[in-house]
Formats: sequence, structure tokens, C-alpha cells
Amino acid sequence: MKKRLAFAQSLAEARRKAMPVAGLLLLLSLLAVQPAMAQTYSVLHSFTGPDGSVPGAGLTRDASGNLYGTTITGGASGAGVVFKLNPAGEET
Repeated sequence: MKKRLAFAQSLAEARRKAMPVAGLLLLLSLLAVQPAMAQTYSVLHSFTGPDGSVPGAGLTRDASGNLYGTTITGGASGAGVVFKLNPAGEET
């Protein structure tokens, strides 16, 4: 019984000593990570009203890179449009 108790105490002591080392290793690994690269954005298309205005929701992209979306206003009736932009930013 004394051997088990001694083993448990030595195991607990080893864990107490290892925790600061593990914490230091974690801190060093976080500091070694490179910062994220800055992202740049560009305007693909500017809506002027007749082709839609006021985006209604997010965009959906297909496998070819075309973007689909909706606007709340604009279009022929003024009630919004469903649009498609190709990768070059041309509305179709």
C-alpha cells in the first residue's frame, strides 16, 4: 500500500513540474506562428439602379466562379432583381 501511495505522490509531483514546461511550450508555439497575410478586395460590379440596388442577401458561387445574388430594389419594375456576375465582374 505504501508503494502505491509513494507512486501516486511521485506521479502528482511530476505533473506539477511538467505543467509549467508544457505551458511554456504552448506559449512558444503560439508566438512562433506567422501572422495572417492581409487580404485585398476589389469591386466586381457597381449597381446603378436599373440593374438592381440594395443587396438583399449574401452571394452564392458556383463551380465556374459565377456569383449569384438578389437586390431589394431596382430593376425594370423597381422591385429588385436576381443577378449573375461572371468571374470578370460582368453582369448577365
